Amino acid sequence: MKLLKNISIIYFFILIISFSNLLFASNNFNLIADQISISDEGDKIIAQGNVKIYSSNKVLNAEKIIYNNSNYLVQVYGPIKIIDDNNITITADYSLVSKDLKKIISSGVKALFEDYFKITSEEIKYNSGGKTKFKNSIGTSCKICSEDTSPPLWNIKSKLIVHDQDNKTLIFKNALLEIGGIPVFYTPYLKTPQPGVKRASGFLTPSIISSDINGYGIKQPYFIVLNNNSDLTVSLFKTNQTILFETEYRANLKNENINIKSTLEPNITNKKINGFINVKGEKIYPESFNLEYDFTLFDKKKSLISYDHEITDYVSNYLAINKFENNKKKTFETFYYQSLRTPVGEEPI
Repeated sequence: MKLLKNISIIYFFILIISFSNLLFASNNFNLIADQISISDEGDKIIAQGNVKIYSSNKVLNAEKIIYNNSNYLVQVYGPIKIIDDNNITITADYSLVSKDLKKIISSGVKALFEDYFKITSEEIKYNSGGKTKFKNSIGTSCKICSEDTSPPLWNIKSKLIVHDQDNKTLIFKNALLEIGGIPVFYTPYLKTPQPGVKRASGFLTPSIISSDINGYGIKQPYFIVLNNNSDLTVSLFKTNQTILFETEYRANLKNENINIKSTLEPNITNKKINGFINVKGEKIYPESFNLEYDFTLFDKKKSLISYDHEITDYVSNYLAINKFENNKKKTFETFYYQSLRTPVGEEPI
């Protein structure tokens, strides 16, 4: 009997190693429980009472864990709470781990991202590929009180929400946006950065355009993260009168800042492209020197005013070299001005 218990205990620790690898992807963990026992039949190992599993980046809290040696299933009874170092907290009522220890199915799930975005789901499925699927879920950043039965100010109902941990994104499928409990917008697919991500590639909020020059329409920007120091925004500007493509490149380097803006208007009839490009930046050199520049190139047959550029009579291009020494500043500057006025003889009547 003692030998059987020793073998069962060995099985128990093998289980905990596998189970912790699944949840935490780490071999460094500690298990704490008020009581650890083996069933009379010898086929179940039970840990209950303030069960805690600690790993390098996650903590699991549960009321009870049962490992069934006959069907290789792990049952976790709640309230269950998992906290990781990415400020994501998941709570559940009950969890069941599959036979191959590669999937987890939980019911009565709530997930909290960065302490403000909350997902409530009927069921959650987690796999070792780093994706968590929330079934029949509601997501909102509004505070929900258990005593208050009124709907949140806004929420997104979705048949399926997929959390991609590797790419730090949330994917909503068959999503319905509600404001005050009233449906206002439906989309079959929506992809957003995970809450807490400061920079991520994707569509930005579109804006409605109304202009005496370009007419009315919509502007849809798309943001692209190039690296930790630079990004690019590409926008489609579509109105009832024209189509424009706008770009903005930004780079914040160690000793240099660069900003490049452009607006292009394809002219299919004349097989030409009108528009302008502006390059502006600053670079710091040794010996307290720095360089500043601002240049604009544009189609001379079309004023920048047509692209809602700053309304002036001219465009100023300049290059400046500065020297800072002994609380003094020495500057060399050169300017080049380009007129935006209509040439004489072409003034409209």
